[in-house]
Amino acid sequence: MRITEPTLVYLTSRSESAGESAIAKVMKDSEAKRAAGVTAKYHQLDINDVDSIGKFRQDLLKEHGERCIDVLVNNAGVSDNTVEGNKGVKETIATNYYGTKRVTEQLLDLMNEKSRIVFVSSMMGELSNHSPEVQEKFSASDLQVQGLDNLMDDFVKIKCSGDDTSGYCANHYSTSKTGVTMYARILARDYASDPRGLLFVSCHPGWVKTDMGGPNAPLSVEMGVQTPIYLVTEDYNRLLAYNGMYFTRKTVDKF
Repeated sequence: MRITEPTLVYLTSRSESAGESAIAKVMKDSEAKRAAGVTAKYHQLDINDVDSIGKFRQDLLKEHGERCIDVLVNNAGVSDNTVEGNKGVKETIATNYYGTKRVTEQLLDLMNEKSRIVFVSSMMGELSNHSPEVQEKFSASDLQVQGLDNLMDDFVKIKCSGDDTSGYCANHYSTSKTGVTMYARILARDYASDPRGLLFVSCHPGWVKTDMGGPNAPLSVEMGVQTPIYLVTEDYNRLLAYNGMYFTRKTVDKF
């Protein structure tokens, strides 16, 4: 069934002031939704901070109990082109891949029956951006999470050494999103027999006019959220046939 029952949405961010400002705007602009039983709360969360993730988890448990999450949207990430050299490579992989993985692992046991985890990835992370040899490594049917970690670590080591012949995409943001998409695929396989019936999907929202996307992006925020919202609200049974897959414009895309 679609998600139509009264809903509580948690908005999180590293910056408390930015998050509080955003939640105030959301609540002001969503009076009709609040009347229908949909509300939003703010909670500080830094996916690079183990303590911050732990506090978020404990507060959810205290407030709502076990199996309290119906939908987890992993949208946090960085793409700072002003950070050059090895620091930029390390920070991007540490946040976009390892941070996403870290918060997912901490919240997995709180996922409810027929719940779903949506990973916001990017077309920049598509396998075609890597050499055939690297594509084969990422797409191996028996790739484990540890093996994916090894590929990401290998990328960082190679890029920091200045090697341009490795076959990895040169853009560290792109490679971080390759990791995110493949992580979703691995989880779908590894949790296929979980009695809760967990659903894992990734998606490309498009190039959107945000702080990250910049003013020259062709899509508005309203257009950019269409695919993530589709994956959050679409009928569970219909989406389950595409568990682990990658979506663009609300349809399954070849990654």
